[in-house]
Amino acid sequence: MNECGGEACDGPLISTMHCRKDCEDPVDCIFDAWTAWDSSTCEGGRGQKMRSRNVKQESTNGGLPCVGPTQETGPCDEPIEDIDCVLGSWEMWTPCSSTCGVGTRSRIRGVVTPKSGFGNPCDGPLKIVDDCKMHECVSQDCGWGEWTEWQEGDKEGMCHRTRKIYTQATGNGLPCVGSMQDVKACHAVIDCQISEWSSWSNCDRSCGVGQSMRGRHITANPMNGGEACPEELEEIRGCNESPCGGRHCQVSEWKEWGVCSNSCGRGSQIRSRFILNQANGGMGCDNLLAEARECGEIIDDGGMDSGFGSDNNGGMETTDYGSSGGRGSRVWLEQWRNDIIPDI
Repeated sequence: MNECGGEACDGPLISTMHCRKDCEDPVDCIFDAWTAWDSSTCEGGRGQKMRSRNVKQESTNGGLPCVGPTQETGPCDEPIEDIDCVLGSWEMWTPCSSTCGVGTRSRIRGVVTPKSGFGNPCDGPLKIVDDCKMHECVSQDCGWGEWTEWQEGDKEGMCHRTRKIYTQATGNGLPCVGSMQDVKACHAVIDCQISEWSSWSNCDRSCGVGQSMRGRHITANPMNGGEACPEELEEIRGCNESPCGGRHCQVSEWKEWGVCSNSCGRGSQIRSRFILNQANGGMGCDNLLAEARECGEIIDDGGMDSGFGSDNNGGMETTDYGSSGGRGSRVWLEQWRNDIIPDI
């Protein structure tokens, strides 16, 4: 309280602050020491001996957990020595990751002697990384290569071209900005493309006048003034033109050759065949009904000779035979037929 005109008290009478209790500090896990080796199961140096350890203190408040086995076994005939872990020497530093400016380098080492028994474990890293500084980088901007020629237009009427980076940016150089591929609309001339003709279809009628068809189809439509597609995509032709129920003309097999017309010198012999069935609404006969051939011994007659065959002369053919270029006598098979072949 203020007295004799003194100033009044100003401020709190009690102040508080946060304090950290021991129970909130992180506590790491701790192992007990290993027990002695238990060799009760060993007989004559055979079997396995064991030892164990317990967790003395569990980790709390985010402390590190215990890492490692709680039991170990070993052969009875090999006493386990307590050997400390030994680390090897550091290897050479690797080359700097950068050829200029600041980069990184690293080096490693290995475990020479592993820990055994109650020996101490290795303590320390097996790899370290350090900064390395090279000479100052020369700044160079990224550089583009030249564009390729425009390619021909595709089916959608678009043309393409590409380019590549020939110089990467270094130091404080500017990076390449832009596209590595360019596209534009173009007017490529595309002609119509059609497939090959299909095979002819089977006739739609077994007799009389029928029809058979074949077709083709468009594989690519014309674009930008290309050649137009043909109008003929289907073809039709007649087939089986013989009347239904009709009968075709039929001829017999050839008879045996007849006797030679001369007993000496050159002669001829004939064979014939005849019509078995006349055509009735079908195809008529278009066959020879008689044939002649030469026979006998050929006698030199001073360049005069004759021959026989068939051609379009009166429906029968004549053949010239000449040994010295002279014109021989022509004998018409039609005459032979009248004189020699009997009526059929």
